[in-house]
Amino acid sequence: MATTEQTSSLGERVSRIEGGYEHLATKADLARVEAELAQMKAELKTDIGRLDGKIAGMDGEIRGIKWWIVSIGAAAVALSSLAQLLPFGG
Repeated sequence: MATTEQTSSLGERVSRIEGGYEHLATKADLARVEAELAQMKAELKTDIGRLDGKIAGMDGEIRGIKWWIVSIGAAAVALSSLAQLLPFGG
């Protein structure tokens, strides 16, 4: 077997290997992302609570509008029935 001559020192070789891993996340990076996600989750829960309140308010308004439409329809039917009962002309 032929032996190869090492032209770089151990420190240089380790530095080169460490440089290849700079793009990987560290535990601190993961902890920071986890904290950001937890904050975003809390904000979303708050926003959902606000939306639920607004939707409940709109449900009440829609229910009122439905009753208003039904009332107008009933009044129109009643008026047309009364109009048929009234004598028109001679």
